Amino acid sequence: FYKRLFEFIDNNEVEKLVLDVRLNGGGNNYKNKPIVTGIIEHRKINQPGKFFVIIGRDTFSACQNLVNELDNYTNAIFVGEPTGENINFYGDNRRVELPNSKLPVYLSFAWWQDKPQWENADYTVPHLAMEPTFAQYSANEDPVLEAALNFSADNFIIDPMGYLTRLFMDEKYELLATEAQRLVKDPAYKFFNFEAEFNKAGYQMLGSGQFEGALYVFEMNTKLFPESANAWDSLAEGYWKSGDLVKAKEYYNKAISLNPKGATGDNARRMLIEMEKGH
Repeated sequence: FYKRLFEFIDNNEVEKLVLDVRLNGGGNNYKNKPIVTGIIEHRKINQPGKFFVIIGRDTFSACQNLVNELDNYTNAIFVGEPTGENINFYGDNRRVELPNSKLPVYLSFAWWQDKPQWENADYTVPHLAMEPTFAQYSANEDPVLEAALNFSADNFIIDPMGYLTRLFMDEKYELLATEAQRLVKDPAYKFFNFEAEFNKAGYQMLGSGQFEGALYVFEMNTKLFPESANAWDSLAEGYWKSGDLVKAKEYYNKAISLNPKGATGDNARRMLIEMEKGH
């Protein structure tokens, strides 16, 4: 099948290739190679805006491995909803009989890891978010496929954090602030966790002693997500480690007010106690 597919691509004016795996529950990883290597070999389609992979909540198991491989080695643009599987995960199974009830259960035993552990997540996030409604489904409409076929690269950012990081490094702070606001509000990036990514970037700078940069990122996060206790907690820690105890206390208390009975609020209280001991 793939031989015929790529021969067709070679011999015809093909603008785009769409691979739809949103209902693919997996199967056999050894069947992934022909499509992955075929895409890599065909520069005609292996470029941004030419190759699209539709994913969804039923993209699972060996198909998650396929998604990982396409993400690692091709210029695929993922469209749709998040996958239904951890990026790295336990798979396959063996039958085990419970000793007392004698009921059979099946336990996964094989660890599949296609990406470094720091890139692991609960699912693969699409570059372009698109959720069909029940009304569209009932009318046999497919807005996800239409989004792939009608995709335009104009003003679309494949790597939002990479783009925002370049603006930061180029000291284009006003543009960074407006672009961050735009991307966070854009439904195309609905499944991208901007808050967590900004938080991670802030802690990376904080850990390397770049206090000014860390505070800038943490403060931006509180502006983008003002109701997030975790964002204020991180900003408080940034001020504490940079030596401003007054602001650290203020923002820890802000975190407590937003999450009085939760884990973040509890952490903020512990940090305030630690600050008092240290002081």
